[in-house]
Amino acid sequence: MGFREFRDRFKVFTQDGVARNPYEKLEDAAQVHRFTGVTPSVALHIPWDRVEDYAHLAKHAAGLGLQIGAINPNVFQEAEYRLGSVCNPDRRCVGRRPITSLSVRRSLV
Repeated sequence: MGFREFRDRFKVFTQDGVARNPYEKLEDAAQVHRFTGVTPSVALHIPWDRVEDYAHLAKHAAGLGLQIGAINPNVFQEAEYRLGSVCNPDRRCVGRRPITSLSVRRSLV
């Protein structure tokens, strides 16, 4: 279930009232969870859900009765990843987004 705008590789489809940042995304998920019980955790997508302080975001989630779930690296949007992220022949971007996602996960624990 998505709590932000719908996007694919080619376009972002915006909607009125959609969450504008990860904090609002968590607040929307908490409301759904209150009514249904189906969203106890919320995935983050890097770089779309990037924030300055992930520990603060995790505390915000806990205050809403949620936890941060999976940390998903977005490795399909930028042209530099057209040949992959882990096995890319351009060694400058190999693993950069997945490694960033791992450090986000570590900052949440």
